[in-house]
Order: sequence, then structure tokens, then C-alpha cells
Amino acid sequence: MSSYARPIFSTQESSQGNSLRNTDFREVVEGFFQGVKIEQYTSISDECADGSFDFTNEVQVALDKYGSGQFYNGTDEMTQAFTLLSPLSRHCAASIEDLIKINIAYKKKFKNFNDFLDKVSSNVLWNIKHIKKDFGLILSNLMVDSNYTEIAYLTGDIIDKTFVFEQVEAPSDTEMLISPYESPLRYIDTDPLAKDPLHQPLWNYLEGTFKFLHSSKLASRDSILDCQEGVINFLRYVKKANELNHKKNKQKETTFIYIDSLSFTNQAFTGCVSTLDESWKTLGHISFRKIPSNFKKNFGRILSAGTATYAEIFFQDWLSLSGVIGDLFYRIVVYGTN
Repeated sequence: MSSYARPIFSTQESSQGNSLRNTDFREVVEGFFQGVKIEQYTSISDECADGSFDFTNEVQVALDKYGSGQFYNGTDEMTQAFTLLSPLSRHCAASIEDLIKINIAYKKKFKNFNDFLDKVSSNVLWNIKHIKKDFGLILSNLMVDSNYTEIAYLTGDIIDKTFVFEQVEAPSDTEMLISPYESPLRYIDTDPLAKDPLHQPLWNYLEGTFKFLHSSKLASRDSILDCQEGVINFLRYVKKANELNHKKNKQKETTFIYIDSLSFTNQAFTGCVSTLDESWKTLGHISFRKIPSNFKKNFGRILSAGTATYAEIFFQDWLSLSGVIGDLFYRIVVYGTN
């Protein structure tokens, strides 16, 4: 594990005083991992480690925004953090599977919970001198240097000396393993105008709303498209995951697709908020006194749209009808305001 090859304690770090800053977080986690000797059980790739810290930092920024009452900025940061989960889930998949297998094998070492307590108690007694020394160093660090990296390392070491009886081997029974993921998920579902990508009632409602917004020009095209693509692609991925969830040996693939759906949450959130904000501002500038003038200026288009409305109702083409109604709304009410 190249990420943890360097020394974890330094004079500079010890002199930081009693503050645990965001910049120390990676050092603290690496120290804990070294303490529990995680390299005995799995190899955490640099991509997994870096991605984990990037995700955690994004979440911390989002929580700070929420804490200061900035709901929009906090949600923006949180949904940006969600977009990091898709690649992170792939980079860390092997490590997670290793730890799951180790956990399964670990549980097999005990007949029942009482047996577990007996063995842990014996382990603590066997390593009591080492554990007491670690506790003493932790207290010393808390009262003097506050070297949180060393505290994390010592905490991990206590956990190792308490619960690890010997290096646990992964089970060889293939039925206990998570089924392999056949191929990486490819981002091909990015066309929100594909025919009925969702269940028809939901698709008609969403696409009808977006057609009305496009035609009425209440908001900018870019904002509407971001909202449209984000929402529909998010729901499309959730639908695919729900379908796979009922199939045998598809748990891992299903999990990946659920995580991938979160990649669209930031686009959906920022796009839809911008669409609502722009629409509200446009409606605020509408002057109903201009309606007679707009009717005269756009009479030909209004007449054509009226004919189209009758045709769409006759053929029950509700999606096209939404667009026609949006165009009528623009020609009669919105025209001249944006």
C-alpha cells in the first residue's frame, strides 16, 4: 500500500496544538489503518484512498454550509459529493469484498456470542501490558501534544490487540463470495428524449412539464435541459437498478447502478432550482395589460396553435399538447418580457 509507506508521525504534526483541522484528516485515517494493520487483509489502492478523502472533504464542506444556514450551497456541495461515489465504488470494490469475506470468516471462529466474549477477554489479558501502554500514550497525547495521527494509530493498535486472534484467511467457499460484476457500467442513458425511458404515466407527466417549460420560455433552455436530463436520467438508473434487484446474482451490479444514479443529483438540483428561479422572475415581469397587444402581434401563430391543440386532443397526443399549450402561453402572456 504505497499510500501508507511513509512515516506517519512528524515533529511538525506534534506541534500543531489542540486543533484537529481538515488538512489532518487523511493523516488520521492512515494512522488508524496502520494501527489495525489493514494491509494484512486487503490492499487499498491509491485511487480508493484518494477518492475516499475527496468524498469526505466534500461532505464536510456541505455540512459546514448547512451549519451556517446556506441550504442551497450545502445541497449543491452534497450532490457534488454524490457524483464522486460512482468511480469510488469501483475503485474500492475489491477492498470492500476482501473485508466482507474476512468478516464472514471471522464470525465462523465463534460458536456463539459467549464464546466470542470469552476469547476477546482472554486476548485482552494476554495483551494487557501492550494495551495499557497504548492507553497511556493516548492520554498523554490528549493532554500534551494532541497528535491526532498518533492517537488514531494507537486506537487502531488497541483494536488489533483486542479482537484479532490471528490473521484471518478468506473463505474458499465460492458460494460465500459476492457474485462478480460482469462488465463496468457504461454511461449510455444520457438522452432524455429517448422514447418512454420511464413508466408511461411518469414519463408523460415529466416530459409534458418540460415541453411546456421549453415552449413557454419561462426559463432559459440551458437550465431546463439540466433539470430535464438530471431528473430523467436519475429516475432511469433507479428504474434499471430496481429491475436488476429482482434477478439472481445481480446484487453487486444493482448496487453500482444505484450509486451511479446519484451522479445526476447535482445536475438535477442546480438545473431545477435555476429553472424555478428563472420562471418565478419571468412571471414577476408579466404585465397582463400587454395581453391584447400580444394577441394582435401573434395572431397567426395563436390561430395555428389553436388548430394544433384541437388535433392533439383528437389524437390524444398529450406530450405534443403540452408543447402547444406552452407556446400559446408564451405568445399570449410571456411575449415581450424576456
